[in-house]
Amino acid sequence: MTAPLPGPGAFRQPRRVLEHLPSPWNHPLPAGPLQGRFAPGTALYHGGGAAAPVLEALGTGLALRAGEAAPGYVSLALDLPGEMAADLGPAHDLRVRLDLAALDGPMPGAAHLRLSIRDAGDPWQVTVPISAAPGPQEIALGPGPSAPPPLRGLPRRAWVDLVFSGLSRGSAAAIPALAIRRTPAPVL
Repeated sequence: MTAPLPGPGAFRQPRRVLEHLPSPWNHPLPAGPLQGRFAPGTALYHGGGAAAPVLEALGTGLALRAGEAAPGYVSLALDLPGEMAADLGPAHDLRVRLDLAALDGPMPGAAHLRLSIRDAGDPWQVTVPISAAPGPQEIALGPGPSAPPPLRGLPRRAWVDLVFSGLSRGSAAAIPALAIRRTPAPVL
């Protein structure tokens, strides 16, 4: 007796899910202040204000503390690995799992995530507001149907910025966990 043939869906290739844990969540950094490009694929930018913000490694995670003169914004830029960025386009679902925690100062007034994709020229960007309150959250970044498809023959680069604004004197927040996950969009 022969077994029945599996249905047509059984022969589909499974769609790959890519997970990225940027430094320092994947490779903990020594405790202490961090400036500029402080780990491969990870950088700190800030604008406005006379005192630079202090980003500190906390074993597994980061702590952000605004200076006495709080800057206009602080951006933590996280490059996507080449495998995740190479074909990133409208058919993918990119999500950031993030945990924020309160420290000994007020939380930043506002936060958002920005996804940037660049093949050549100016990057395509999408910005999503997020909660600046303590606690875990998962944020969908698209990219959605407006994202450009990859250009043949050009390397694609993509990155996510976690941007805090509305910082007051002594603002502080911890980022104990952060992961970026990319899956193909569901087939309808």
